Amino acid sequence: MKKQTIKSITRNLLYRFRQIKTERFYLLIMRKNGIANKKVVGEKEWVEKWSQFGLKAKPTQYRVFSHYIGNDINIVPEDICHDFIETILNPMRFRGYYADKNVFDKLFPESYMPRTVLRKMNGTYYDEAYRPIEMTESVFFQILNQSKIDKIVIKPSVGGMSGHDVRLFCKDRDASQSWRDSSTKTLLDLSYIEHYYGSNMIIQEVVQQSDYISMFNSSSINTLRLSVYRSVSDNECYVTGAIMRIGGKGSVVDNAHAGGCFVGIHPDGSFCHEVCNQYGQQQSTFNDIDFTNNYQYPNWYKVIEFAKSVGKHVLHHRLLALDIVLDKDNHPHLIEFNIEGYASWLFQYTVGTAFGDFTNEILRYCLKKQKEIEEVICL
Repeated sequence: MKKQTIKSITRNLLYRFRQIKTERFYLLIMRKNGIANKKVVGEKEWVEKWSQFGLKAKPTQYRVFSHYIGNDINIVPEDICHDFIETILNPMRFRGYYADKNVFDKLFPESYMPRTVLRKMNGTYYDEAYRPIEMTESVFFQILNQSKIDKIVIKPSVGGMSGHDVRLFCKDRDASQSWRDSSTKTLLDLSYIEHYYGSNMIIQEVVQQSDYISMFNSSSINTLRLSVYRSVSDNECYVTGAIMRIGGKGSVVDNAHAGGCFVGIHPDGSFCHEVCNQYGQQQSTFNDIDFTNNYQYPNWYKVIEFAKSVGKHVLHHRLLALDIVLDKDNHPHLIEFNIEGYASWLFQYTVGTAFGDFTNEILRYCLKKQKEIEEVICL
């Protein structure tokens, strides 16, 4: 059997495995939210539209998301988005470099990112200017103290997802070599870094977030997630969806998988009147905040322009999921961007379809480029 045939069979098996896994998850969503698993208006047309890649679209996701945003043929199926659309718009051959958070400071102007204190790349320590460091315990604390920073966040620079292993440390006022985890009070030292973060990590200053955004939960940085698409027709960047994550009381991370919720944001910056968890369960009150009140994201149109400018710096990829924080002066800063695991569901539980007015353009382009899909399996 030829190598290409083996790859094709393997790839198709992976597609179907992921589709089965996705199907099971959305059946769970249906049960949790009392959504009937039966045919709905527009389903036939939706299945036809999204089955053009050769993998028949399962109607389960259409039934789920139409429950939230109405019967819209442009609802994006998560599995087809992952296996076909993301793979074409964000080619795999370029992902490794862009997925490393330690290269972000090379991609963007200095003001875009929180200040980096220390980084470790492929086993070597570097300072904020990428100069290599012979690391010892004393050098480690010297770098932290010379930064004149009182709060730092430590996270994996490669492979971290959903807020896993993101830790916040605060400096003790009375001890130069005493930094404690804000949640567990564990002391920080070099062996801690080596043990928990291995060969790739980044230490950054904690941005003092906007008082307005802090109101929703003061213990977490409540990040804004924006979908940015760089059009194949004019190479301009467009924001196609927006939600804000909100951590649970006392939580350092805001991710929905870690007990947080998220709220949809309309194109004019106004908040939806309900928050949502990862299972699509909605409520109008979270952290004692009543979302039936009219909330508006600060400095909204500057944030949108900032997001578009980020997209213009990532030249190899066209579909980005940005995580943005607003500082105390309501200026936006990029925490990170994602080029895989786009999470179309975040937007489709809340304000509308993931790609909005660009759905047909994206679909046409990806169908045209389908033969260029890179193999997931290397043989």
